[in-house]
Amino acid sequence: MTTIMIGADSMNRTQTMNLVIALGGNALTPPGGTSRASSPDGAANVIADLVELGYNIVVTHGNGPQVGYALLKDVAAPHKVPRLSLTYLGAQTEGELGSLVALAIRRALEHKNLAIPVTAIVTHAIVNPSDPDALTSTKPIGPVFLDEEAAEKAAHITGLVTIEDRNGKRLAVPSPKPCDVLEKDAIRTLLGKGHVVVAAGGGGIPVTKVPSGGYGEFDAVIDKDRTSAYLAGAIQADHLIILTDIEGVYVDFKKPTQQFVNRATVGEMEAYLNSGAFGTGSMGPKVEAACMFVRVTGNSAFIGHLEQAAEVIAGNAGTEVISGGERL
Repeated sequence: MTTIMIGADSMNRTQTMNLVIALGGNALTPPGGTSRASSPDGAANVIADLVELGYNIVVTHGNGPQVGYALLKDVAAPHKVPRLSLTYLGAQTEGELGSLVALAIRRALEHKNLAIPVTAIVTHAIVNPSDPDALTSTKPIGPVFLDEEAAEKAAHITGLVTIEDRNGKRLAVPSPKPCDVLEKDAIRTLLGKGHVVVAAGGGGIPVTKVPSGGYGEFDAVIDKDRTSAYLAGAIQADHLIILTDIEGVYVDFKKPTQQFVNRATVGEMEAYLNSGAFGTGSMGPKVEAACMFVRVTGNSAFIGHLEQAAEVIAGNAGTEVISGGERL
């Protein structure tokens, strides 16, 4: 394996930074798990460790597995039970996961004798119904079906398509880009008052502006990393940290030409994106989100393994995306 180190040295870091830390939905549901987040304690302990180091933190999280399981249970309910839209299922899972993650972080902080408030906010993200990503089904949700017949049955009963994912197939739904986060000011205020904030669960509940006023639902699941990048820029976070179950970004992952990227400029990472070096897996959206944050703020973004979070932020592990002078 080759390691790529490109660009300038990392900036000096202090312990008084505002961080947006994005946790994947799969990190909250172990393989073979159910719709519930049965093991948020590992992630919560990591967050508590970072709070103890002095970081101010907003935690975002995915809900792809959970909202997919909720959809399958919903369509399997008796016909007299009204079927819920993805908007409402997203709201349900965001509330459930936000509660479980917030309580787990509270326990972890109390174990360290840290009297720091933790607040979960149900978050709405505005989307544009004309966004091309709102018209195509690219976001995988629910379980991985290793059996072709089971995948076809799930697609039939839900009316969704399936796409290849993790050596099997998953249901897929539209995933438009977030244009705004309605609760961004509240999140910024709570962060400034010392709260650990859990927000933007599942990328936020997708809504659209209604011409007559207010907001209407939109049937989709927003990519959590995209909303995390937008939110991090909107609240002027010092860094965006995307934590996953892989140690960082690989070019040509699992190919003979595989290379690990330790540090690269946003321009160099976008060149990799445009060349298809990250394939069609989940790393592409993570790199895209990191690049978006860096271009908007000029600050660094990091992608790395959950268990190495402190080392990732220090630049000693994971992948760092830095500005090469490119700004929006």
